[in-house]
Amino acid sequence: MLKEYLNYKKTTMYRLAKDNNIPYSNINSIANAIIKADNISSGLLYNIARALNVPMDELYLACGNNDMVYSEEYDSVGFISESDNTYHVRFFHNMESIERDLCSVNDNSTYFIHSIARWKIEDCLRDRKMKEMQYALLFDEKK
Repeated sequence: MLKEYLNYKKTTMYRLAKDNNIPYSNINSIANAIIKADNISSGLLYNIARALNVPMDELYLACGNNDMVYSEEYDSVGFISESDNTYHVRFFHNMESIERDLCSVNDNSTYFIHSIARWKIEDCLRDRKMKEMQYALLFDEKK
């Protein structure tokens, strides 16, 4: 998953290692699942997250076995997980972690889960943007 995430961030393992003085072997081990997400030291996770300018928990999810989904409209990445027979998506916006339930797990939802997750991310961010615009208009009218 880390390779896919680095691709989303438009960088490579080599560039990440070289530009941030992080051993390439560590990044390669994480990207190739030699080191599992639960076994990555917090210091290494912090250094990589800082280098990518992302929250540590977003990077942790990217290093795990979660499916990723992208919203090009909002330049956002989400991570799909499953618990209690329900799909969930967790994504980040302005360094805030947002989690939403998607749907119950069944054959039909599994086939369309990436589309459903992308729609949920975009719907949530669209609502937030609309509220921000309404607030800005209200604030401007009071001046």
